[in-house]
Amino acid sequence: MNLFSRVYYKIKMKYLLIIFFPIVLLSSCLSTMVHVNTIYTNGLPIDTINLVSTMMGPVWQPVFPLLDAAGFNPKTNRLADQIMDEEQKILSVYQEKLMTSFNKMLPAVTISGKDFTSEKAEKYRIKEGVQVENKNFPVVFFSEGDLNVLDLEKAKNINAIFKENEQIKLRISTLASALNVKTILVSYNRLSVISVGSFGITGNLRLESYLFLYSFKGDLLLDATGFTKPTTITGDNINQYKQQLDQFDQLVGLFNQELVKYIK
Repeated sequence: MNLFSRVYYKIKMKYLLIIFFPIVLLSSCLSTMVHVNTIYTNGLPIDTINLVSTMMGPVWQPVFPLLDAAGFNPKTNRLADQIMDEEQKILSVYQEKLMTSFNKMLPAVTISGKDFTSEKAEKYRIKEGVQVENKNFPVVFFSEGDLNVLDLEKAKNINAIFKENEQIKLRISTLASALNVKTILVSYNRLSVISVGSFGITGNLRLESYLFLYSFKGDLLLDATGFTKPTTITGDNINQYKQQLDQFDQLVGLFNQELVKYIK
């Protein structure tokens, strides 16, 4: 190797370390976690959990840094159809895992939207999904037999959809009255690219899962947030996204560990 080649090699390796080290470091520092937020610290006396909706929202994609995001996001977008196919296929599995696990670990019976068969319930029945304002991921998918009462709008701001929306109390209370139930549980899930490396060569991907438990009056009794440990991906291989979708079991286990502290 001549002098020019050695200098070029050293510069190249230094450049690669600058690109990959920060994003790998971020990935290694984060882990799978679940957090519960509620004012009812002494426990909620609930006998039936009505899991009316299990949803999969659009992939969250970063906007900044502009150059890096512009380099990475198109790779995800080119796989959009494949990613949505995988998300739609796995969603009923998510619902079943939540119900099976909750029924085993929590002191309450959990039922799904498809267990409601009245004429009033049919008004809220959703077949596969609803269209949202997202160019590359234009559908929020629902599990088979689910009910929907929410205005998902742009399906980007989780808090705006499920917590800060002024209409949410009325929407939930109307559904609870129609179903004659005391609680409503909604599960919202999505893949999220939480960061990108220099020039978009790599990105950090995780699975996010949100649970929102409402009273029959539409008050938010409890919300739980779960994140899987991010994986560093190149973004151009569908298996990298499938790997994160398959991590839902870890979140379900952690949800149970936390929810059992609050549901009595």
